Formats: sequence, C-alpha cells, structure tokens
Amino acid sequence: MKKEERTARDAELDRFWDIGALLPRRSVFPRSERTDTAEIELSPIEKLDQTVTREQSIPKRPSEQTVVHSPMSVGAAPVHHVIDPRLSSERTNAPKPDDEYEPSSALLHTVKIYRWKSSYPYYEDFVKTAEKLQGVHGVPCEAVKFFSYVPQYSQMTRGQFGWYLWFRECVRRGEYPETDYSYILLYAYEIINLFDRIDPAEGQRLMTALWLHYRETYRQLDSYFPEWICDYSLIHHLPPPKLDARARAVLMQRCSLKEFYVGDDSENGYLQALFLFCSNYDYQKSKFCTEENKPLFDRTMTEVLRQVTDHLSESGKLFSASGMEDSRITRDAYSGALCSYRMKRKIEVTYCSFSRSHELRFLITDILKHTENRLRAYLGVRSKLTVYALPTNVRQMIDECIAELLPRKTSAEKIRRQEDTAEYAHLYDAPQTALSLSNAAEIERLSWDTTQKLVDAFDETDMQTDTVEIPAEIEKEADGTDGAWLPYRDFLHAVAEENAEKQRIAAKELGKMPDAVAEEINVLSFDCMGDVLIEDDGICYRVIEDYREFLNGLL
Repeated sequence: MKKEERTARDAELDRFWDIGALLPRRSVFPRSERTDTAEIELSPIEKLDQTVTREQSIPKRPSEQTVVHSPMSVGAAPVHHVIDPRLSSERTNAPKPDDEYEPSSALLHTVKIYRWKSSYPYYEDFVKTAEKLQGVHGVPCEAVKFFSYVPQYSQMTRGQFGWYLWFRECVRRGEYPETDYSYILLYAYEIINLFDRIDPAEGQRLMTALWLHYRETYRQLDSYFPEWICDYSLIHHLPPPKLDARARAVLMQRCSLKEFYVGDDSENGYLQALFLFCSNYDYQKSKFCTEENKPLFDRTMTEVLRQVTDHLSESGKLFSASGMEDSRITRDAYSGALCSYRMKRKIEVTYCSFSRSHELRFLITDILKHTENRLRAYLGVRSKLTVYALPTNVRQMIDECIAELLPRKTSAEKIRRQEDTAEYAHLYDAPQTALSLSNAAEIERLSWDTTQKLVDAFDETDMQTDTVEIPAEIEKEADGTDGAWLPYRDFLHAVAEENAEKQRIAAKELGKMPDAVAEEINVLSFDCMGDVLIEDDGICYRVIEDYREFLNGLL
C-alpha cells in the first residue's frame, strides 16, 4: 500500500469518530450594530392588547378573587386557594347530564348519562344498513366461515350475509347454532346501535343469551359482554338480568362496576358478592369442608351471614352501621364495540363500593372464621382459626344463630365410650339357663359355705389397721374447696348451667378468653383423673356426662 493511500485511509477512520461533523450546522445571525432607540406609535387595538397583557401580570386585589377554604384545614391554620373567576364560571357552566335517575338498588344510588361530546362519521353507514335489515328474516342455509376484528355488513360475501341472517333468526327464536366469533360480535353491535328500534328489555335478553350460550366456546366474550350488558342496562334504566349464581359470579368478576350485578337480595346476590369480593378467607378451601360436610358449611355460612347483614343494614342501605362512604365511577359506554356517536354515552355512577372497603373486608373475614370455628367444634375438631377483632354483639349473634341451625349433638367422647362398651358388654352377660329351684338351692348352699370359711379365717388372724393422718391442707385441696380448682369456681358453675354468657363473664374476670380457661381446666382434670372434664359443643362449654358427678363434687 502506498503512503498516500495509507494516509487517506487513516484520515477516513479519524473522520468516522468525529461526532461534531454529524451534527447539523447552526445558522449564526449577525448582530445588529445599531443600538439607538426609535419611537413606535400603536393603534388603539394594539394599545388594548398591551394593557390586558400588563394587567394580567399584576396581582389582583382580594375583592377580585374567589377564595375557597380547603376542607382539610378544619381544626388547623386556615388554608386559602385562589381561583381565577374564569375557572369558576367554567365550573358553573359544566355540562348537564342528558339523563339522571336513581336505580332501584341498595348499592347504586345515582346514575347520570351524558351524550358523547364529539361526533364521528365512521359507523353511520353501518347503522343505516342495520336499520334496513331489522325487519328482514333469514332462511335456512349452510354456515360460512367469517372473521373480522371489527365485523361489518360491508365485509361479508353473499354467502356470509345469508348465514348471518339465518343465525340471527335462530337466536331470536331461542336456538343457538354453531357459528363463528365474528357473527356473534356483529349481532351484538346491531343490538347496541338499534336502541330505538329494539325493545330495551328484549335487547338485554338477546345480549345476555348470546353471552351465556357461546362463552364456553369463545372465552374472549367474557372480556366484553359483561361491560356491554352493564352499559346497555344503565342507559335504558334496566335492572341486572336474572341469572343463576354461577353466571352472575362471572359477570361480577369481569365487570369493573360489579355492584350493578349484585341483584336482588332474595336471590342471595348480596351474600354471593360478599363471599366473592369482600373476604380474605374462602371457607370452601378448608380441609374440613369435605364433600360430606360441604352442604352443612354452605347452609350454615349463608344463613349466618344473612342474619348479620340484616342486623347491620338499616333503611334498605346495606351495612349502614359500618359507616361506608359512597364511591363514584365514570365510564365510557360500549368500550371496544362498534358504536355510532349517536348511541355512544358517558356514564357517571355514584354507588356503595363494598368490594373496596377494608373495614368491611376484615369484618366479613372474621365472621366466616368464627362461624367455621363453631362448625369445627360441632364436628369434634379442636383446631381453630384466628379471629382478630370481631365485635362482641356480632359474635353473640353468630353463636345464637349456630344454636338454632345445628341440633344438639352427643359428645364425641360419649359416642366412643358407648361404642366401646357395646363391643365387650355381651361377655359379661349372665348365661341363659332355665329357671330351676334345685339349682337355686345349690347356689345358696355354696354361698353359705364360703361365708363360714371367711368368718373362721378372720377369727384366727389378729388384724390391726394402722391409722394414717391426712394433713388439713391436702384434705382441703382434695375436696375442691381450695387449691388449684378454686379460681375456676365461677366458670365451672357457668359450665354446669350451660350458660355461654356467664362463661364469658367468668373468663373476663380471670383476664382470659373462655377457650383458654377451658383448656386450663381440662389440664387439671387430666392430671386428676386422666381425661378432660368439659368440651365445646359449638355454643358453650358443657361437662362430659360421664363426669357430671365429679363436677358436682367440685362445686
């Protein structure tokens, strides 16, 4: 390589790393050399603009400003916010809702419907075609494949169009043939955009039926139909559709305004919503909620929660005693659907958001746990769930409800003893022989002979009995009037009376919970006679029947 070529190559490599050469060049304007001033006359309009600009930069007097006291300044130094009068006028001139009403629901309080703020011509041809096809009836034909992300009439061939009309005819009659996903969306779009041509109740029924019968085949319907059905119902003042518990649970889980689908309390809508969205504990996952015990768990949990909710609700307002505040949500109707601007709406709902209340969530969790503890005691299970802060009145209400729902059950210990006795009792039964006077006389003679031998033996032996003196302290402790049993006298009296309230009072005087006191008593009993003395039957502590005389002796 020649020297000139090597030099040119090195220069080219150096220019590759020159970042400054890659940047655009800046234009440098020459500085004016004149620095003298000149007079300029302004027109009247220009003088007015200058005056407005100058006055805007000068702070206004307090009389020209609007002062709002912050609600967060209560009890502290007052905080003032200065608001421009023009902003105040804009708030005064805020758009008014096109429709406003109060739905017949304990959770939804007010609904405001606003028209869409801007118009767009994208889907007007679709609406016009849908209006023309509303009265057209389909005829039987073969299904034709069809796919589109946003299906419209203009995208279909003659065969696809014919199948759509027949598919729509079948759905109207309550028949649901196999079809493609795009046909289902197209029919939903048609129902949404023809709100003035289709009866609203019928439109809600058709959309709900489409979702119910095709969601198993097309799971993506769960992402759209729960929201669209909610928007359609709110706009047309309709209550939630009547569904079974399983379908309603899916709608609530998939909708951002799940409170709309709670439904009528007579169908356990409130209770189902509380189980699904307002509890940190699922009793159905408990290892004791087996297939055999599940009906008992379901029946007891539902009835207990129903009675507690009825007690805490007043004047038709759910959980009014828990101090829940209203929430507000603003949603754009029919998000993700093909919708004309004439049907597009903005919805504002004020509602009671039970699923977002932490206090209510903790309360429901403790209610379910305490109820399961009573069920476990009823089933003879000693382990218990931890209940943190359940109010006393609610705890007492649950215990009373459990006492009515669950029949009194014989203790597991007593059943075991009866079963064990039945196995070997027949070994000690007297032999079955016929009645005989001669046999009776022989038995009497043998018994007298045995008696005479014992009398002779005791006469020959000079027996002396040593007398052992028992200390008074031990004797007092043995008869239960003093010693280890004395602190539990009031609690044991309450156990003998089977009075749950007195048991709680006696335990409170000891500074302990009833469960802790019962455990200490059973420890003493086990040391004394090798078995527990009392047990929990789900309502209160009771003495085991085999040891009732022992308890009476202590008392």
